[in-house]
Order: sequence, then C-alpha cells, then structure tokens
Amino acid sequence: MIKFFRKIRQQLLTENKSGKYMIYAFGEILLIIVGVLIALSAAEWNSNRKNVIIETKALKEIYKGLQSDQAALELTINDVEYGIKSITTLDSLLNEDMPTYTNSLDTLFGSVYGFRFFWFDKTNYEDFKVNNLNLIKSDSLRQQLILVFESSYSSNERNYNTEIWVNDILRPYYLQNFHSLIFTKSASPINYNSLWADTYYKNLVNYRLVFLKTVIRNSYISLKGEIEKLMKLIENYIEL
Repeated sequence: MIKFFRKIRQQLLTENKSGKYMIYAFGEILLIIVGVLIALSAAEWNSNRKNVIIETKALKEIYKGLQSDQAALELTINDVEYGIKSITTLDSLLNEDMPTYTNSLDTLFGSVYGFRFFWFDKTNYEDFKVNNLNLIKSDSLRQQLILVFESSYSSNERNYNTEIWVNDILRPYYLQNFHSLIFTKSASPINYNSLWADTYYKNLVNYRLVFLKTVIRNSYISLKGEIEKLMKLIENYIEL
C-alpha cells in the first residue's frame, strides 16, 4: 500500500502536475488522519470494554458481599429486637413487687449482658476502591458505595467500641452478682432478693435498654436501608 502511494506521488512529480499533486498530498494526509482516528477509536473501545469487564466483575463481588451482610444484619436486628423485648420486660418487673423466683427470669437477666454486634465485610470494596472506583459512570451508585462502606460501615465500627464500653460497665456487676453466665442468653443471680432491691442494678438495666433502642437498633435499621438502596442501584447498573 505504501509503495502504491509512493508510485503515484512520484508519477505526479515527474509529470509536473503540481495542482493534482497538492490535491493528492492533501488526500493522503487526510487518509492518514482518518487511519489514526480509527486506530485511536479502536484502542479506546478496547480499553472501555476491559474497564466494563473489571467494573462488572468487581460490582458483582461487592453485591455478593452485600447479600451476605444483609442476611447477617437481619439476624442481628432480630436478636436486638428480642433483647429489647426481654430487657423491657425486666425493666418493668424491677419497678414492681418482687415476683417469686423462677428459672425463666434467668433469660431476662442474661439479656442485659453481652455484645450485640456484627462485623461487615469491606474486603471487596477496599480492593475495588484502590484503582477502579473511578470506572463507575453512575454518580449516584459511586456516591452510595462511598456512603455505605466509608460512612455507614465505619459508624458501625464505632458502635463496636461503644458496645465494649457499655459491657465494661456491666461486666464487673454481673461477674460479682451472677453465675452461669451465657452472653445475652442467661444469667442466674447469686442473691435474688438483694438483686431485686439494688437501685444500681435497676439503673444498669434501664441504661442498657435505652442504649439498645436509641443507638444499636436505630443504627442497624438505618444501615439496612442504605444497603438495600445500594443493592438496588447495582442491580439496575449491571442488570443482575
């Protein structure tokens, strides 16, 4: 092809057809430009195709992680709701005359002490964030990803520290006044009569109830909504 164009160029120069030569030269330059543009377009298309593959694969992995987190979060919310119900019952009973002790009360005592927390998996997001977060063309999806993993999940990690703090307050009392401890499940009082008359214990129970209601439950319910919103955006974006 190059030899063909060179032969035409030489022929025009030999025949001293400068006008036709200029037209030819212009056409040759134009042809080169078109060829370069086509090559660049092909390279860009191939690059975009590779980016879409990377993006889709990463979002599918993130989506699978969100499905697991969502299922675990549902269980955790149910556990928190059950704990709130049990502690509410105990809180009410402590403000009434002392009932006859039965083993069923151990479940109520146990519901006060222990962690109600779940760690979320950020691994797939962290891997994707390093190099490929900018590949996402949807601003709303990218912003929701950042909101869930950078803000909501981080807030949940702060809840963990708060849960440690609350249980650090509860632990000394429970170790001193209960036996047969099973976190969030059961605790048997060493001296039932003394326990029922203890104002400090009543305050601990009420404090634990308020904290679960206003901090832990609200945080998990809010996070559940943000996860569901993110999953819906991913579903629409990559057509799962």
